[in-house]
Amino acid sequence: MSLSRRDFINTAAGAAIVAGAGASAGAQGAPVGAEVLRPGQPYRGTTLNFISLNYLYSTGLRTVLPAFQEQTGIRVNFELLGTLDNLQKQQLELSTGSSAYDVYQIPPFNRPAYHRSEWLAPLDPFLNDPALTPPAFEFNDFFPISVAQGVTENRRYDLPIFSATILLYWRRDIFERAGLTKAPETFEEMMETCRVLKERVPDIAPIGLRGAAGLEGNLWPFPILLYAQGGKFFRDFPRDMRPALTDPNTVRAVEMWSTLVRQYGFPGAVNATHEEVIVAMQQGRVAMVMDGHPLANLFLSAERSQAHGKTSIAPVPRGPAGRFPAFAEHGIGMAKNARNKPAAWEFIKWATSKSVLLDMALRTPYVASPRRSTVNDPRYQQKNNLAEGQYLPVVRQMLEERSPVYTPPIPEWGEVGDMISNAISRSTIGRQSAADAMRQAEGEVDRILRQAGYYR
Repeated sequence: MSLSRRDFINTAAGAAIVAGAGASAGAQGAPVGAEVLRPGQPYRGTTLNFISLNYLYSTGLRTVLPAFQEQTGIRVNFELLGTLDNLQKQQLELSTGSSAYDVYQIPPFNRPAYHRSEWLAPLDPFLNDPALTPPAFEFNDFFPISVAQGVTENRRYDLPIFSATILLYWRRDIFERAGLTKAPETFEEMMETCRVLKERVPDIAPIGLRGAAGLEGNLWPFPILLYAQGGKFFRDFPRDMRPALTDPNTVRAVEMWSTLVRQYGFPGAVNATHEEVIVAMQQGRVAMVMDGHPLANLFLSAERSQAHGKTSIAPVPRGPAGRFPAFAEHGIGMAKNARNKPAAWEFIKWATSKSVLLDMALRTPYVASPRRSTVNDPRYQQKNNLAEGQYLPVVRQMLEERSPVYTPPIPEWGEVGDMISNAISRSTIGRQSAADAMRQAEGEVDRILRQAGYYR
């Protein structure tokens, strides 16, 4: 009997959560997060509503939520949605000034629009008030690159919760069947590696990539290839914002991407999200995957994945222009019109505290903590000593070498990115050539940016 993609993912994640189930307690036995909470339950009886992407941070947080509710008397309702539903509902609620949700997971690709539109309440008054935020919160424990994302025009609108990059996972045993001994170091080598794998191991797809259109679909890994080939989204960001989608290097990157997904991907890869990529890896149907480091505990699950114990991890490939690792930071913030902002802050500071993020990282598949104290903890390092010790060093390398501007931080990126990702998808499925698809997208993006006033 075959399992669906959600069966595989939920079972693997669930097994890890159940294995760590029990009362959440800090290092000294105190309830997790107690060090940052106000005494006396001043907000007892309050109900908060939290809306988020259904992913490893939010599911991990829900696992430890009883500790917060018991300590504060605050009830928190979680609404966890898929990528598109989450983005659409968040934008609708925030743009209309709704107070239906108090606390929001902030998607990295939509953060600039949320900040510039002032849909979120600034967090500085809460952070800077010692009566609301004790020294035990240790703001300086966050990685600087992570906390930097939550600030616009000297105002902080969100705190970091999920720092992500992308790695290259490759199956040693499948490579050996093809007479290959190492991961590709360049994208040209990746193309050749895929050709050899398809020829010599025809029952296994050479590579797994997110082929589906979307900001968190193909547009999450694609810029690694784009920048490596010397391509770009804009002529000279941020000085010249005219689109550069018909640049020969950009078109070449789309051609290479389309070939990798359509010709060398697993069946259905042209419409694959991260969920299908996870299942393909777990079921042993792909030789390589280029996807997020936060998914490693699902890709390599000892209980559920055929890739466990057979997979090595390498940096993402470089190209003629160099190597450009991915970076994205998810945040958490409160709505400008939240009904009870002090209670919402109590939840936000607890949900980003040192002990809560460490507890989640030790008890659930959550790995992408933005805090130094988490990633430096020996228990975290032991738990995530994956791929014969290769995982954490490569993650650190990719974060250190991250692209300076991986996703352009402009308020219009949600709409612009959709146009570009749809064009890449049209090329990938063969509806248009890469050149025609990008020519169409350039016209669409030019219209958006002209209307926004970037140029005349």
